[in-house]
This record gives sequence, structure tokens and C-alpha cells, in this order.
Amino acid sequence: MTRVEILEKYKDIACHNLFCYSANYLMSKPKEGYEKEWNEANEEIKLLEELIAEQTE
Repeated sequence: MTRVEILEKYKDIACHNLFCYSANYLMSKPKEGYEKEWNEANEEIKLLEELIAEQTE
């Protein structure tokens, strides 16, 4: 398993978490009471995407 594959795996998990905390299918806003978790998952996805981009350059 490569670093990129591991990062992609964690990104998939973060995306699943974001979906669970989202109020809609577009994942554009959090469910009431889950704003903190939604923001954390969103930040995690962005960071993982940056790490994946660095590894694939």
C-alpha cells in the first residue's frame, strides 16, 4: 500500500463523516447541533487533498 492510497482511504473516511454531519446531499451545510464536527471533517478533507497533491507531484 502506498502513501497516496492510505491518504485516499482516510479522505474517504472523512468524506463519509462529512456526509453524516451534513443536512443535505450536497454536503454544503451542517445538521443542527453538528456544526463543529462538520467543520472539522471539512478541514480534514481539504488537508488530505493537499497532502495527496503533494505526494502526486
